[in-house]
Amino acid sequence: MPFVIVDVTELLLVGAGERHRESVLQNIAVNLDSWTVQTKQETAIYHTLNKLSVDTSRKVHHQDHI
Repeated sequence: MPFVIVDVTELLLVGAGERHRESVLQNIAVNLDSWTVQTKQETAIYHTLNKLSVDTSRKVHHQDHI
């Protein structure tokens, strides 16, 4: 059976990574509702802006899509 030599520093880094991941996931869980609302608002703004165009005279015009 082969032996695996693991550096203590590597174990500490793995533990730190797992703790960081847990912290990030907890933060997401707390803010999920507000993030969902913000994402929907940003998506609506993005789609609205995509309906606009700028001509060479720098005037904004709405493109009607029927």
